[in-house]
Order: sequence, then C-alpha cells, then structure tokens
Amino acid sequence: MNKKNKIVICLLTSVICMTACGNSIPDMTREQEDLVTQYAAGALLERLNDSGTRLVDTSKPKEEPTLADAATVAPEGKSGVSENDIATDEAPEQAMENKETAQISATQLLQIEPLTITYTGYEICDSYPEQGKEDLYFSVEAGTGKKLLVLQVAVTNPGQEQVEFDTLHKQNIKYRVMLNGADRHQVMLTMLDNDFSAMDIMINPGETMQTVLLAEVSEETAGQITSVDLVIRSDSDEVTLTP
Repeated sequence: MNKKNKIVICLLTSVICMTACGNSIPDMTREQEDLVTQYAAGALLERLNDSGTRLVDTSKPKEEPTLADAATVAPEGKSGVSENDIATDEAPEQAMENKETAQISATQLLQIEPLTITYTGYEICDSYPEQGKEDLYFSVEAGTGKKLLVLQVAVTNPGQEQVEFDTLHKQNIKYRVMLNGADRHQVMLTMLDNDFSAMDIMINPGETMQTVLLAEVSEETAGQITSVDLVIRSDSDEVTLTP
C-alpha cells in the first residue's frame, strides 16, 4: 500500500469515527478532499462493476425523435410509406394504361396461333340450327319470349401443317356479346359440334371451320339491336371483334 492510499484510509477512518460520535467533519485541505473524492469514486465503481450495475447519465435530457428518425425507423414497423408502397399504389393505374395501349389479337389471347379468327356476322332466330337445315346431333331453342343471337366465327389454318384448335380447356377465357356498343350478355355453353367456346379439334392446312357462339335475349331487346360485337376476355386482356 503506497503512502497516498494510507493517507486516504486514515482520513476516511477519521471521518467515520467523528461522524459516529456526532461531531462535525474536521477541516481538510484541497489535496485531502481530492484524495478522498477519488478514492470514494473508485471504490463505488468497483462495487458497481462487481454487482453488474450500470450507471446512466441523467444529466443529458432525452431527445425526442425527429421526422428524419421516424422515416428511418418506419419500414421496420410497417407504419410508414416506403418507395415500394408508393410504387404499389400507382401500379393499378399503370396497369390500366398498359391494357389500353397493348395490341393483342384474338388468336394471341386464345393462344391458338397460327390459326386466324374472323367474326363474319350474326343472325336472330328462334332455334339453332333450324330444323332440317343441318344434320346435327344437338339443337338449341330460345325460351318463351326470347330470341337466339347466333354469331358466326370462321377459324382458318393458313399454314402448311395441322394445327390444334382448342378452346375447350382454356378455363380463364370468357365470351360476351355486346349489343349496341354497351349492353353485354353472356354466351351460352352448348353441346353443339361447332360451338366455338368448346372446340378441341385438329384443323388441316388451308381448311376453314365455321363455328358459332350463341346468346339468348328478350324479344324486346332483339327488336332494338343495331350492332352485335363479340368480346373475348382473359384474366389480363380483352379483344373486341366486329363483323
């Protein structure tokens, strides 16, 4: 033990003894006060380290989070708006723009290239096919107060090899009949051999197959028809064919 420590211990002992007796602390020089203070601080730190206690500086006021800090922390809590969130919010509008400007053919939408599709016209009738007109296994009749719209669609293979014409297994495709440029009606699913929406057949090179799509409308609606368009839709695209 060096001389400085001995002096400090003696001074502390004197202080304790005098305090226990109820007497006032004796006057000390500046050097003695500094030695006592340093020793007491060192002993306190050693004891705190042994017990695992940590000191916290309370003299510095706690800083409130700023807007910049909030922007940095927000992505972790998913409570802020990130650049990805902004891009996602704008995605639907961008998708609509792409849909409006994208050019796609009916054969591309149906994935039946190199076949070509031509909507040649329509007729309004009570039944299809008309009795005795064609030798088909199935026929469709309009209900009471109804009329049938029969859209004729020609499918041609312009190539040099057989091509499969398959619309039967394309479950994501929907067909609609649009009347007078606005009113849409669902196409009927039939058992007709030439139902465009339920075909699965090989078409020979240079061959053209005549197919149909049927829809049922009221007699009143049928009397007001000025135009009939064919709308073919997938999950992401839409094609409108006019005769």
